[in-house]
Parts: sequence; C-alpha cells; structure tokens
Amino acid sequence: MEDVLRVYEQQAQQQQAQPQVFHEQAPNEQAPNEQAPNEQAPNEQAPLSPTPQEQSSTVVEPAVVEPAVVEPAVVEPAVVEPAVVEPAVVEPAVVEPAVVRLCFDERPCQLLDEVLAPLPLKQGKPLRQDYEYERKGTACVLLAYDLDKGQRYVQVRERRTKKDYAEFMDWLVKEHYAQAEKIHLVQDNLNTHSMSSFYEHLPLERAGELAQKMQFHFTPKHGSWLNMAEIEFSALARQCLDRRIKDIHTLHTEVRAWSEQRNKDAVKIHWSFTVKTARVTLASRYQKVNPANNDNPNN
Repeated sequence: MEDVLRVYEQQAQQQQAQPQVFHEQAPNEQAPNEQAPNEQAPNEQAPLSPTPQEQSSTVVEPAVVEPAVVEPAVVEPAVVEPAVVEPAVVEPAVVEPAVVRLCFDERPCQLLDEVLAPLPLKQGKPLRQDYEYERKGTACVLLAYDLDKGQRYVQVRERRTKKDYAEFMDWLVKEHYAQAEKIHLVQDNLNTHSMSSFYEHLPLERAGELAQKMQFHFTPKHGSWLNMAEIEFSALARQCLDRRIKDIHTLHTEVRAWSEQRNKDAVKIHWSFTVKTARVTLASRYQKVNPANNDNPNN
C-alpha cells in the first residue's frame, strides 16, 4: 500500500515541476486558418438544392411512435384484523349438596422418641437408627372422609372419648357442612359413637340440630373393612406414620400436611364392592341369618 502511495506522490510532484505556457490572443485577431462565418472560400461552391424530381422521388417514412405502456398501479387492500374479544369466564358458584356421605373412624398412635441420635444420611448410606426407643405416650387421629368430593378432614387429640367425638362432629358440620340438609355417616359401633355424646357434651339446641341432621350407619362386627376411612388410615400409616414421632405437636403437623396434599390432589377411593356383589359373595352368610334365603342373589 505504501508503494502505491509513493507512486501517487511522485506523479503529483512531477506535474507541479513542469512549467505551463499560456498563449494570449488579441480580442479581434483571428487565427490564420479561421474565416468569418459569412465568408466563403473562393474555390468553394455552395451546396446545390435538390431538383423538383429529386424532391418528388424522396420518400419520407413517418416516424413510428410506440405507445407508452402505462401499468396500472397495484393498490393492495388494507387488511383490517378483527378485534379479538375473549369471553368472560364465569366460574360457577360452589353449591354444597343437600345430602352428604361421610365415613368416620379413629386411629391410636404411639409417640416414640430416640434414645440414641440416629446417624444422618450420607451418600450411598441410608438413615440409621438404634433399635432402642423411648415411649412418650399415645395420641389419637380422628378422620372423616367425603365419598363424593374426595376430601378428608382430620384432627389429632390426646384421647378418643365421647367429648372428643362430639367436639369433632360439631367442628366438622360447622366448618364444612353447615348448609347440608342430611349427613349419612358410616362408622363402627364403638360405644362413643352415639347421639348421647352430643347431648352430654354440647348445648341442648346444638345437640338437637346434629341429631336431626346426621344419620348413622354402623358397620357390622368384624366388618370394619367396609368403612372407607380404614383405607385412608392405611395410606396415612404408609405415607406419614412410618417413622418415630416424639410428641403430639409433631404428629399434628405431619398429619395435617399429609391431608392437605391429599385433598389438593383430590384423591378418591374407587369402591367396587356393591350390594349385588355382596349378595353373591356372602350368600352363605345370608342363609345362616335366615334359612329362607336361597343361593339366588336376585331373590
């Protein structure tokens, strides 16, 4: 690049070094070879005009003028997009059903504490605890399961007396089923599960309201498996109570977290043991109760 620039500079210097010669000429002086505009040279003849015959024989072709082609301007129509109006989403009002179906049961739990601190988790090694433990008493989990909604409601109490039963039912109806007209309650025939618990531990008016609203359905003896609350307790034992819990406060926290998550997922129990199935499976039991019953499940 520098070589090219040097060449350019040398060429410019040479042009500046050469002298320039200017020839001046008088204003009225004409050049020797120049003639006046109206003068003719002596030996120069004027051009001859064409004869009439030559004029007549000369054919003048008209100029062909091609018409200009004007292309029409293309006007694109304006595209007007219609306004998108999203319909308003109206959530239906939640209406409590007039008839509610519930299953209720209770489950005792031992409160166990560690004697020796367990070894924490490590990579490739599980939690390790000593076989020895310290017993800290007992507690009771009260649970009601809604068959139609797939919701469960729990409380943790120190005992399961008539008072605990009455207070739990009073809380359950007041907080979750105040608008229900009838509540069908499936439960076992424990001595605390009776209308007398309401009258003994609740105001008379409130006990009468619960007695009119609730209808009890007792499972038969040795037939607690017919209660869906037992299935909920099985899930609780496997998912929450499969470790040592030292006090009732921790038990309450763990059980509440379990029920909230299960309610959020709306876990429902698929019950397939119907009345028709029971009459076929338990036909011998029906005959034992009444010999007039035959083996035909339709009778």
